[in-house]
Amino acid sequence: MLHAAPPPPALAVSVDPSSGVWTRLAVAGRQVLAGPRLEAAIFWDGGAMSPASEWKLLSVDQKPGRTVVTRRAGLWDVRTEMAVSGPELRRRVIFTWRGEKAVRVRGAQLRTPPLTVLPSRGDWVMLPGNFPVRRMPLAGLAQAGPQSEVGWTRGDYATAALSFGSAGLACVAGYSFEHDQARITVSAEGGGVVVTHGFDVCGDLPPGGSYEVGTQVLRFALGGSGVVAGLVEALANSVGNGPPRDQPADLGKTVLYEVHPWGRLESWGPDRGHRYDRLTACLPQWRALGANAFWVLPPPWQPPWVYTTPIWEAVNPGNGTPEQLKEFVAAAHRTGAKAIVDLVVYGVLPSSEDVPKLPSDVWAVDESRQRRTVWGGSILPADTSKPAWQERMARAAGFWARDYGFDGARLDCVGWGQTANWGAPRANDAVAYGGIALNKVIRDAFRAGNPGAFLLPEGGKPLVLKESDMVFDYPLYLAMRDMTTTPDLGAWIERTREWLQWERLAYPAAGLKGLVRFLELHDTVAAQDYFGVGPSQALAAILCLMEGTPLLQQEQETGFSRDLSSWLKLRRNVAALSGGGADYQAVLCSDPGVFAFLRTGAGEAVVVAVNLTGLPARCTLEWPRSLPAAALHASLQGRILSRKPGGAGVVIDPWRPMAIVLQKRRGAAPEWRVPAPAGARWSVRMPEGTLEDAVRDDDAKPGDGEAVEDRLPVLRRAWRPVEGGLADGPGPTRLSLAGLPGAGAAEITPGAAQGARITWAKGGSPRIEPDAAPPSAAWPAAGVPAVTANPQFVRLSAAGVRLTLARRHGGVPVEIRRAGRVLSSRPGELYTDWGLLPEKRLVAADGETNPRLSVERTAAGVTVTFRGLLRERSWNGVQTCGIAGPRTAYRLTYTMDATGRITVGVGVTPSQDNPETKAFLALRLFVDDASDWLRGDAVAGGDANGRVASASGNSAGALVARGTQGSIGLGETQSVQRTFGIREGRGGWLYLALLDGDPVATRSGVEAAGGAALLLK
Repeated sequence: MLHAAPPPPALAVSVDPSSGVWTRLAVAGRQVLAGPRLEAAIFWDGGAMSPASEWKLLSVDQKPGRTVVTRRAGLWDVRTEMAVSGPELRRRVIFTWRGEKAVRVRGAQLRTPPLTVLPSRGDWVMLPGNFPVRRMPLAGLAQAGPQSEVGWTRGDYATAALSFGSAGLACVAGYSFEHDQARITVSAEGGGVVVTHGFDVCGDLPPGGSYEVGTQVLRFALGGSGVVAGLVEALANSVGNGPPRDQPADLGKTVLYEVHPWGRLESWGPDRGHRYDRLTACLPQWRALGANAFWVLPPPWQPPWVYTTPIWEAVNPGNGTPEQLKEFVAAAHRTGAKAIVDLVVYGVLPSSEDVPKLPSDVWAVDESRQRRTVWGGSILPADTSKPAWQERMARAAGFWARDYGFDGARLDCVGWGQTANWGAPRANDAVAYGGIALNKVIRDAFRAGNPGAFLLPEGGKPLVLKESDMVFDYPLYLAMRDMTTTPDLGAWIERTREWLQWERLAYPAAGLKGLVRFLELHDTVAAQDYFGVGPSQALAAILCLMEGTPLLQQEQETGFSRDLSSWLKLRRNVAALSGGGADYQAVLCSDPGVFAFLRTGAGEAVVVAVNLTGLPARCTLEWPRSLPAAALHASLQGRILSRKPGGAGVVIDPWRPMAIVLQKRRGAAPEWRVPAPAGARWSVRMPEGTLEDAVRDDDAKPGDGEAVEDRLPVLRRAWRPVEGGLADGPGPTRLSLAGLPGAGAAEITPGAAQGARITWAKGGSPRIEPDAAPPSAAWPAAGVPAVTANPQFVRLSAAGVRLTLARRHGGVPVEIRRAGRVLSSRPGELYTDWGLLPEKRLVAADGETNPRLSVERTAAGVTVTFRGLLRERSWNGVQTCGIAGPRTAYRLTYTMDATGRITVGVGVTPSQDNPETKAFLALRLFVDDASDWLRGDAVAGGDANGRVASASGNSAGALVARGTQGSIGLGETQSVQRTFGIREGRGGWLYLALLDGDPVATRSGVEAAGGAALLLK
């Protein structure tokens, strides 16, 4: 529903008739332009646009509501068209090349003149796509410099919002897609805010040729900051970047489930004989869970290379037979579910038999007219704008729709082209423009005779909805990952709720049901690994009960199937949850660790509150009093709550949701909780949450000497909490089996987990067995320094000093405080990028999402130790980081005493001998607002490598970075080759380099170690 807004203001545009310069934009009679600037630019090889003052006017045509100006800028004719319609101004530009030879174009820009209303008190600008949302005052923007959206995995709306505070006026800027994608930048210039849309247009333009670029859209309203939200929403619904009108009627009730006969990506090892009949066998339990649409990974090729398609219309025998796949789709249909197939439509293997059959101009070529390859040379990319390619993909889509009955497709990599085609007149048409057209062709092929079919491209921005029904909400997934580096949970919750509120405004309203909310899929780290057991379950509850389409990966439900099924049942049966809207800031909670929001629709209202802490949340919820509530039904608990106008006092279980249905009439509370299934069950209760489920084998087919869990990665981690590090916490781990002859329970205490392992006797009880490693000390009791832990962080604190360490990022520091002031607010890093491993590879501790953790209290204080393996960087930034080879172990140790003094230890253990290595390995710590750098008592300067105060670690004086909130230094170093600093923006990095290029001999299995004291003031 659109936000209420005042009547649209009248707009007036005028240009200087003698020069063609845009000189006036009046909104309700108020001048909004601070001064003329270069409004349009095109970039090409071998030249640059001449200054605007040198442009020559060719013609001006100004009529009511429309202004057309043509000017000559050197060898370019620039035709600018501006049209006013109600509160919107639309501007597009046509560039025509007048040179004698073809010119190679590299991009274009549309820039507004500086926008402001003088006097400009209280002006601010915001990019709602960026997380967290920040309203930047004009003065702050001038100081920070140009600001852009981070990119598609962090929000890519190409939208900016401006509030002119003292004038009571607001503006939002965006663009309407035609041929070219656009990125947005805002900057402070000439006393106002300049909004720049950079368009991807590129190609070889012949003499007399033209590129049409645009359209940039400005929308205004009276009312200042209070109307900005309504403006963003109105713009999102007016620029035409939304989904088709014939979306499936049941879209809001869809729950996606990703499947492959071999299982999850982690189990794509040797062929165990799993085929599509396995999916059919598992279908009843997935339907009982609540999934009603199944995304089948690509059939033409078997793991691990399922996305390197050699042929489109085929079922690889390694995945199963055509008959088995057809039966799975038919079985899904018999239960009322849908099935979609994963398609690779942007290219093919170079060896494919289709390559010589297609016209040669289908294949994208580079700037030297040579055929290109992408994805490490494995794919021959197509020009998706070519009719021949679109027709071929339509036949492939029709095959899967007609012969197998699939109800649509998920398209790998958005379904768009992967690279520009420099053999075409407009090279970038091969990417987004052609991709959107191709998506329509594929969608139409599936919807021929099947109005319920839908298309899901793999993208994460509003533009992806054009000619499709769904889009992956990668930005929300990335925002959730920020929880693991944000020590203040309450701050993260508020940032995320605010970001979600802007997200639902910045997307077209028709696309909100198609926002696919996920916590894991085949391209990401398993949720339990990345977030921890309890937090992953709580986040899954949020995704199930929020607006959009939930997505689950195969086996993701392991350990909380009953709860997950209850949440999806509630979603399915309450119209406000399955098809209603959302307000992510309408509900207030007295506990900052509770994530609360409101769902409304079909005359219903539901208050959702999810406890993201490991303790019961006793809190008060408040919501708008205008919502009728004769009765409050805690639907997942099956009870009626005591009420008061606009609120209720509740107790929410750890890591669990409460959904309060506001009923207009009194009556019995329905029970939506799914009963526990009969039969054997298992449970593991540990410091980071609880896993419990039915005992089943999921047709895992274990080999000789293997257990069922050996073939099911999620179950393996759940059933082996000691080996997996889940028991490394401040409380005991309790295990139980029930419903089997001789079944029972066992318990393992803190500390002992480091020297034990747990086995499950077949048909019997859990058994704890000693390991070869000696047990470490038990988790220390309360005392000074205090040590606390949750699934995300370990904290040490004493004498006003607090050190927070990230468990899901290898154990690096993420925050250092002293006397209430934040000295370091960005995650540190332990990494090497040369010498320690073969080649110059960047490997780090950050990818170790669950390092082994031990804590020991001694006379010297409390020592926290993390141990793990250095890992490669993820290729896409979200997938599991593979272990770097040869395997190299690391250790990070932090000791704090009662005075708050901290010492840091770093260790590395290679797995091979090297008699002389010149290598780098360092722990780096960020210092906020670092302005001065000192070595000992002297101010330190930099060197040619950009280092500050670089010196031998064991002989030089302490290195200190001094900021506005205090200082952090490295002193009393031991066995480190060097300490130094590197400036970065308004902060800087302190480096404790265990290795920094000096020759050193490393031995397999022998740790090289060093350390230093942290000096905090």
